[in-house]
Amino acid sequence: MWQYSINPLSAEAKKIVKRYSSIPDLPDAIFELSKKRILSKKLDTATLGSVEDTLSLHLIFLSAGLLFTPYSVEVRFVKEMVYKSTRKKLENIESELGATRLLRQLADKFNITEGIYDRETETLHLGEEVFDKKEIFAESQSPDKIRGGRGTVDMQKSRGVLDGIRDRKYGVPWKTFLPLLKHKEMRLTDWYIKGGLVLVSLLDLIELYSRLVAVEVFEYISKIYTRSKGVEIDERIKEIASALTEASKERFRAASFASGKAKELSFENFPPCISTVMNGVTSGSRNYGISVLLTSFLSYARIAPPRVDNPKISDFIKDEKILTEEIVPLIYQAAERCSPPLFDDQPQEKMNISYHLGLGLTKDIRLENSGASKWYFPSNCEKIRREAPGLCRPDDICRKIKNPLHYYFIKST
Repeated sequence: MWQYSINPLSAEAKKIVKRYSSIPDLPDAIFELSKKRILSKKLDTATLGSVEDTLSLHLIFLSAGLLFTPYSVEVRFVKEMVYKSTRKKLENIESELGATRLLRQLADKFNITEGIYDRETETLHLGEEVFDKKEIFAESQSPDKIRGGRGTVDMQKSRGVLDGIRDRKYGVPWKTFLPLLKHKEMRLTDWYIKGGLVLVSLLDLIELYSRLVAVEVFEYISKIYTRSKGVEIDERIKEIASALTEASKERFRAASFASGKAKELSFENFPPCISTVMNGVTSGSRNYGISVLLTSFLSYARIAPPRVDNPKISDFIKDEKILTEEIVPLIYQAAERCSPPLFDDQPQEKMNISYHLGLGLTKDIRLENSGASKWYFPSNCEKIRREAPGLCRPDDICRKIKNPLHYYFIKST
């Protein structure tokens, strides 16, 4: 029971869905439950039986895949809720039933090796690999390095989780985390690895498992999207989709222009480095100046999103013309002013510009691609001086700020 109530895409859960594969035959109560869970922003339902729990989740996944693109705010909302509910359930298992039961639960995704600690030498033995004291008791490296991080954990409520931060004594093959690496949810360079094993604690295992489930759900929804063109959609599925739009709009778009700073660009308020790039730069600074610095600066200056984790352009604007008729043309014009023109000998830089806008490696500037890559924040002044020193021509305001975007907003107020 635990396996498929925790992981909605486990083998057991898929068997349940297969038994109830005819959408029209499902009772209305399951559809109502799906909407209720969405609008409450909680996909975890501790009091429900596993069948209802699983079916209502799969209706949500189906609605997201049939009616929204994979990088829409609706799909992002589902992924986030799956992550949070999975993590909450795992934390409850650890605190109520102990580490042994938790490790048993995680075994469907993780091949876990538990280490043996040698107090005399203060080393941890994981198979043939030995980790020293510095590696075992280092300050918690992982939660802050994984998107979402430690902030969702109540450290005072779970002694086992608290101990897990200090004491890393489990090893998991690094290839287990390939899906997270693919989706840029983690970096191997942030972890201790020996003999192909990543050193982790119980807290790390909870976090990584939750992320893996969320990524698996995202890929599952993406497959539905690509395979269901032209499919007739049940009206009750559309109602679930409407609930997703309502909930995700509140979650991701409520603060879209709350700062009051989003408005048409004021060229007279650009910092010196940006003005320099806008007028065209030479070959030594073209790629960085246009594709990295100018692209990120113009998009953030025009859209002015509030500071949130992992922002997407589509979270803050609905009109694609802001991209296609305001931001991108300015970037392309600056690229043409370069010496030589950037796209003449490096046409692939158009894809790099799209990538830095968070639209993925494509020349197709479409708002629906938002989230295919990271939306890059403008480089700090220190990095600009390091990467392209010729662009840095500071004035009095520059000496008071650390980022060209701050310069722009100071002058614009």
